[in-house]
Order: sequence, then structure tokens, then C-alpha cells
Amino acid sequence: MGKRSRMVDARRKHDRESLHRRAMVYLRAAAFCCIAAKASEKEDARTVIAWINELFCMSEADAAVSIAIGRRLMARDAESP
Repeated sequence: MGKRSRMVDARRKHDRESLHRRAMVYLRAAAFCCIAAKASEKEDARTVIAWINELFCMSEADAAVSIAIGRRLMARDAESP
């Protein structure tokens, strides 16, 4: 295997690992949003927003958006067969 082939192979491996890391970040963010949405079903949304604001140092607007995203994801999941 030549030098160029090794470099191309190493670059492809790095790209795959980078893609995997990015996918895991998005998956964790989606899971957080769904957990926040589930918590807002049991508690008042304002309470959950305050909790997220305090524990995760997120603004109230970002916390509200996270809850909305989680609700959308759960609704889409409920519609799927």
C-alpha cells in the first residue's frame, strides 16, 4: 500500500469517526429534549423550565425550545407504526 493510499484510508477513518461522534451528540440532544418533554407532562412546564435553567445553565427560552422539540419528536414517534 502506497503513502497516498494510507493517507486516504486514514482520512476516511477519521471522517467516519467524526460522523459517529456528531451522530451521538445529536442523539443525546434528542434524548434530553424527550426527557424534558416527559417531565413537563408530569410537572408544570414553568417548573421544568426553571429546573433546566438552574441545573443545566440554559436560558429559559432554550429550555422552552428543548421541551417543544421533545414534544414534536414524541408526537412524530407516536404517529409512526
